[in-house]
Amino acid sequence: LETDALYSSLEFRPAQWLSLGWHLKFQPEEFQTEASYFNATIRSADLWELDLQTEFIEGAIQQYAFQGAYRISENIGLLAAAQYDALIGAWTRQRYGISRRFGNVWQLDMYLSFTDADQRQDKVSVGLRVNWLSF
Repeated sequence: LETDALYSSLEFRPAQWLSLGWHLKFQPEEFQTEASYFNATIRSADLWELDLQTEFIEGAIQQYAFQGAYRISENIGLLAAAQYDALIGAWTRQRYGISRRFGNVWQLDMYLSFTDADQRQDKVSVGLRVNWLSF
């Protein structure tokens, strides 16, 4: 029996404020992990949220990222995200922004991104994201 790889995925939500996810690509012939991704999110209802991630691909990617959001009023929130690449030893992406809700129908996120160590993207960029039916 010849296999390419074994893939596994586990999603777990032990409480309303915590969700965990783990995804794995395992090479049974070499008995090693080729790729893995882990995600943990903690939240306090609609007030704040923190998301932590790790991503690993053998010999290519070893990254750690976090995203956070904090609602300062009913309609205004703050956003932040950062990504660290352990293989090059640098923060490769940072994003800071503000979100604005319009009723319970849609949300507008505006942010400024700073990118290092990626030749395919500009060093500084402005982003705009619209979430329709965001409640």
